Amino acid sequence: MGELPEDAIEAAVRALTSCAWTADITQLRRILAETALAAALPFLERATRDKIAAEIEIEGAKFFVEARRDGYRSAARVARGGEATE
Repeated sequence: MGELPEDAIEAAVRALTSCAWTADITQLRRILAETALAAALPFLERATRDKIAAEIEIEGAKFFVEARRDGYRSAARVARGGEATE
């Protein structure tokens, strides 16, 4: 659990405090799970993209051929949600 970004946790807490508390326990568990995941997903996606991009950049830095490094830089930009070209 320690790998969850703090902003994802905070978004889930905010979403959970605003959900309906009138359902039975089975419905409530589902509502809580869906609400928490929906709130946290954008933050988790960004954190995952950043982590993948960083790993790609580290791997690309191992190459001495500039064209290969450029390819890794492009892959890192795509991993962050951008375009392959600047």
